[in-house]
Amino acid sequence: MNEKTKLTSNLDVENFSQEQLPSVINGVVEDKTKPHLDITYNLTGKEVKEGLKRFQKDYGRTRKYIYTILCAAIVLINLFDMIFRENLSGYTYFFVGVALAIIFIIWYNPIRHRNNIARSIDLEKMDFYMSFYDDMIYIKEEMGANRILYSSEESKMIEDDDKFIVVSNAQRIYIIPKRCLKDDEADRIREYAKKFKERNIIEKNK
Repeated sequence: MNEKTKLTSNLDVENFSQEQLPSVINGVVEDKTKPHLDITYNLTGKEVKEGLKRFQKDYGRTRKYIYTILCAAIVLINLFDMIFRENLSGYTYFFVGVALAIIFIIWYNPIRHRNNIARSIDLEKMDFYMSFYDDMIYIKEEMGANRILYSSEESKMIEDDDKFIVVSNAQRIYIIPKRCLKDDEADRIREYAKKFKERNIIEKNK
């Protein structure tokens, strides 16, 4: 992967360059003297697909349904025109074709994105690092750092049987597989996760 387009974190829902990250976000420097939990982990393509799929359930789904309904309405109107009014003009076929293409793109793009990110992770074989503090989660990255405040309304934690998903915002998430955690690290992460309050979501795999 080209260094300038290399993922800045585990998973960027929207790809962007490392250079877009400031050296320190909002002037916050990590203070290692404070009590904290350091963890190291890696990811597989399968874990990436599962994590992104869960994330996409909460973000962008409403807009996807709205666009699908609008495009389906365009298809139905034009099909009605073609069948009952015998309007077989090129414009009618064009509108039906464009609407169907948009529906395909809307539903296929999330799958394509999951597959592309998963493929990149499988090829890179990278280790990731994260530190949990009393007031934030700190992630050091190649050209900067990301901090996730427990108090931020954009952030949340999702836990299932196999992993923790830390949501920074609608563009960035971090997946922590439980297989990488040692000793009591999972329990300690749960204690930090409680700081998200109602944004701490616990689910069971089906």
